[in-house]
Amino acid sequence: MSKPKNHHWLPQFMMRPWSGEDGLVVSVHKPHKKISWSRVSTKSLGSELNLYTTSDPTADPYRIERDVLGKDVDNPAAIIRDRLLAGEVDELSLPERARFALFLTFLNLRRPKLINSSKDEISEYFRDVVKNSPKAKTGEIEPDQFYNDRIKGKDTDLIYATMIDAALEPLRLLGISALHWRIVDFSSVTPPLVLSDRPLQLWGTLEEVERIFLPLSPTSLFVAAKTEYFSTAPILRDEFRQAFAIQVIGDQFRAAERFVIVPETFPIARYAALAEINLRKHH
Repeated sequence: MSKPKNHHWLPQFMMRPWSGEDGLVVSVHKPHKKISWSRVSTKSLGSELNLYTTSDPTADPYRIERDVLGKDVDNPAAIIRDRLLAGEVDELSLPERARFALFLTFLNLRRPKLINSSKDEISEYFRDVVKNSPKAKTGEIEPDQFYNDRIKGKDTDLIYATMIDAALEPLRLLGISALHWRIVDFSSVTPPLVLSDRPLQLWGTLEEVERIFLPLSPTSLFVAAKTEYFSTAPILRDEFRQAFAIQVIGDQFRAAERFVIVPETFPIARYAALAEINLRKHH
C-alpha cells in the first residue's frame, strides 16, 4: 500500500480548474503587509506533511489520508464535481448527492488550523490529567515522562476519529442532500471567481443547513439552498450577476487562512484591492 506523506486539506482536483496549461496555479497570500503572488504546483499547495498521519503502532498511519479522505471522500467527489460542471446536477442519484455532501462536510473539518489547534488542546488536557493524578502527586511517576512514554500520540489520534464522526453526522448529510442544488454561471461577467484555501461557505446549523456556496471553477458556483431562496434572493437575478461575483470573491478572500487562487487568464491587478483589504496576513 502507498504511504502518502503530503496531505492535502484542499484537494488538488478542486484547484485544477484555475490552473494554466503547465498545470500551475496563481496563488496570492499576505506574508507581511503587502500581498504576494506566485505560480505554484497544486501538489505543494493546500497541503501539509503528515497532517493526518496517526501514531497508533497497531494501525496503518496513512489510512486516513489514503483510504478515508482519498478513496472514500475525494475520489468520488471529483467525479461528481465533473458531472456538476457538465450540467448534470439534476441527474445525480441520492447516493451521489450524499457522497458530495460528505465531501462538503469534510472540507471545513480537515483544515490544518482546526486539526492542529485541536491537537494542542487535547494534548494539554491529557498533560494536565497526568500532572494532577494521585501517582504524580505522590511522586510515583514523573508526569512529563509518563505522558511521553504512555500517552503522547494516542491522545492526538482521537482528533481524527472526532473529525470523521462529525463529518458522518446524519442530520447534516441529510440536510445538505435535501437542499435544492444549482450551478450558477458567471461566464458572462468579470472578474472570474477565485478559490480560497477555505472555500466552503455554509449558513445554518447542524440540524438545519440553510445555504452553501462553493466555487467549482472561475465561471461556476455550486449553490445548495432551500427552494424558496432561488425565487426570492435578488442576488441570483441575471442583472445582479456581476455584483454577486464581487460578493463571492470578497467572501473567498475574507475566509482564506493562507492563500487564494486566482485565474491566470485575468489581470492579477484587478484582484489587488480585494486582496489588500480582505486577505489576512499569514507567514
